[in-house]
Amino acid sequence: MLPPNQHSTAIEGLVERHLQELTSWIFEKNAEGRTRLGESRNLKQLSEVVANDRARDAFREGSTLEEAHLLSDAPMEIFEQAIYGAKQFLISAREVMHQVTSPTQTDLDRLVDIREIARTLQLSVEEKLSEADD
Repeated sequence: MLPPNQHSTAIEGLVERHLQELTSWIFEKNAEGRTRLGESRNLKQLSEVVANDRARDAFREGSTLEEAHLLSDAPMEIFEQAIYGAKQFLISAREVMHQVTSPTQTDLDRLVDIREIARTLQLSVEEKLSEADD
């Protein structure tokens, strides 16, 4: 037991090499004065990279945070959330359409764009599903 007013600096389960690596990514600056993390708002991305073996290895080997992040599971989650969110927004628009008295040509153009984007995504998903079946 430690005497009063003295604290242990040991943290159970802490791997000092990992802590050192993490602090270097967050605080050490390169020749351009930037850290591997970049901005503090990128901590969530870094967390997702560190949690994924493939992404973490790529980051350790010099990939940028953005490149490594693409190797994590996050892109799939982002894709699924975006598709779900888009569907919810379109349902909301459909529900209030009867109250819209004068839609514009811009509204129609946006809907055409949405249809084209959705069709492209649909074809991509169908292709990937087909490849997975082979």
